[in-house]
This record gives sequence, structure tokens and C-alpha cells, in this order.
Amino acid sequence: MTLRHHSAKYSAVDGEGARVNGGRWNPPNSFAAVYTALERKTIDSEFQRLARRAALPPESFLPRRLARIEVSLTRVLDLTDARTRSLLGVSTSDLTEDDWAPTEAIGLAAHYLGFEAVLAPSADDPGATLCIFMTSLAPESRVMPVEDGEYRPPRKPAPRTTTSG
Repeated sequence: MTLRHHSAKYSAVDGEGARVNGGRWNPPNSFAAVYTALERKTIDSEFQRLARRAALPPESFLPRRLARIEVSLTRVLDLTDARTRSLLGVSTSDLTEDDWAPTEAIGLAAHYLGFEAVLAPSADDPGATLCIFMTSLAPESRVMPVEDGEYRPPRKPAPRTTTSG
């Protein structure tokens, strides 16, 4: 099961926005990709990162939807695995930096080689993300939304005040 926050104008498994605009694992105007995370805390930190990268307040991206998606894939490039990263000659920091050129190149190669997704360390959280290449799914693979509701990002705690007396 994965989670995805997404614009209300797209369905939970529509990768068209990422195809047009690009993302960490797919350059603009390349292929449809659905960006998901394995845990809610990762979704929340990735949402905050989205806002920081755009230099906009998080509220400007609302309203958004939060979907739970059932995923069954046959070929996933697992970049959370240290051995896989070593074979590719990349480090975790290479995969989590703000320069997307290296990760887009890996995503293009993985897509070309028939991988259905990239499982990678989150750029902003100890968790993992799963970028699903919607045009590469094997016939037996499944990417199916099971729940889709309003996304409510966590509120930042109010600053603490002290009183002296």
C-alpha cells in the first residue's frame, strides 16, 4: 500500500501532471509517473518540500487529495538498497539533492529498461518514496486507488510562550 497527495484536478493514479512538469524521476514531457510514499510522515515531509522548492506557502497548494493506493509490481528498481546504489555508483545524497538531473537520468534509464517503478529514499524524510511509471506496467501489475479523500497537512505547532512572574 502506498500514499499519494495529489492535485484535485487529477485522479490518484493519473501521472499526466508529472509527465508534463517532470519530477525527481522523470524529466518534463517524458512519461507519466505517479509519485507515492510508503508512510504518511513521508507524504507530509514531501509536501512541505514541494512548497519550499516552489518558494510558496504550503497553503497555496491546497486543496489537495490524499489517496491510498494498492500496488503490485513485478520490476522495481530498489534504490533503498545500498548494494543497488553501489552498483549504479550513486550515493543516498546523490538521490536526495535538489539537482534532479542525476535522478531524472536514472529514471529515464529505468523506464527504458522496462522497470515499472523506482523505490528510493525520500529527499526529506528517513522514509521511502515509490515513483510508478504508468506507461511501463506489466499486464499482471496493479496500481489501484482504494481510498481518496481530502489531504490535510499537519499543522505546525504554535510557538511556545513563556511568562515570567
